[in-house]
Amino acid sequence: MDDRTGVSVDVALRRRRGRRVWPLPAVVAGLVALVTACGPATEDEGDGEAGEEREPEMSGLALLHRGYDGGDPDEDQALVFHDPETGEETAVVALPEGAVDPMATTVPAHAMFSSDWGHFAHATPESGTVELATLTDDGSRYEATATLDPPEGQEWGDPRVAGGQLWFTAEEAGAGRSDPRILSVPLEGTEASPTQEATLPRGENGRPTDWTVDPDGELYLREQQRTARIPGDDGELVVRESGDNVMNATLITGGQQWQDLGPSPVWGGGTVVVGPVGANGGTDEGRDGARLVAVDENGQGFESTRVLDGGDGPVLQYAPAPDRDGLLLQSGGAWHRVAIDDAGAGEAEELFPVPLDASMAGYPLVVRWSEPRE
Repeated sequence: MDDRTGVSVDVALRRRRGRRVWPLPAVVAGLVALVTACGPATEDEGDGEAGEEREPEMSGLALLHRGYDGGDPDEDQALVFHDPETGEETAVVALPEGAVDPMATTVPAHAMFSSDWGHFAHATPESGTVELATLTDDGSRYEATATLDPPEGQEWGDPRVAGGQLWFTAEEAGAGRSDPRILSVPLEGTEASPTQEATLPRGENGRPTDWTVDPDGELYLREQQRTARIPGDDGELVVRESGDNVMNATLITGGQQWQDLGPSPVWGGGTVVVGPVGANGGTDEGRDGARLVAVDENGQGFESTRVLDGGDGPVLQYAPAPDRDGLLLQSGGAWHRVAIDDAGAGEAEELFPVPLDASMAGYPLVVRWSEPRE
């Protein structure tokens, strides 16, 4: 049994017993001996009929751990589902080794998984290739199913999954590079010739513009969208939109600046969460909380509600509820929840301590708050 098989057995035990287990490397050897001595199980205790293995419930707050359960940040990576009320782990799905850079702090983890959790896309700068992994039948791990190799002289990377398509960038290798392009292929037909979707212009610093796929499945290129300035009673809001979706926002109020939280999922529609920005453009550690901003239907005004103003530091990540009636917010020490209605955000309630991992950030990256699969 290899390490990856060990992960899946560990996951199965976690699902049955509903409690925390020892770090993966410590249990693998014992599990190998146990399985060898006892032979295959004939029934799953308390989980239904004999021989039935229940698929994990992939719902709740999904976080991407690098260095799961005290393991190596490069080798032990996992998609972990947490109960949104208690933080208890409800399912653990192993990722391919080295799929996500453990040093990166702004990985768009929310864009790397398909909406039904069936696919996971990743790439490493060293390889210049894009990898697509598929969820195994038992839901215990993602296994590599396709490698997209670029033509000679090109590098492919930065993949996103949206609308049944795998999106990624194509860039010429070496000096004197031209502007990168965005290509796409169907998830179920990765062997097809990629379709060119757009060209990414470079900014003044030579860095390609930020891009993503909006909640309606449309390609969004930040620097090709006009900014709109919206006045309000609580200052001025500057936004970039894609269709009816606010994709980027800066709020200036009371002489302070608040900026959208880039690594978190785009809310969709006219609502966004902004966090405190410091003088150097990073997060202002001296200011607490965040603000929930909602643009009115005609785009002529907005309302801003302060959330999590309780001395727990700035909000670092967030995840809106699937039906957008609530919001989970991660501060430096805990995850919190606020209710959302037409009047804005309610009082924040502290739920559970922030899970830790061995990445540079020190905590797992938010993917999304997911409802149960049908």
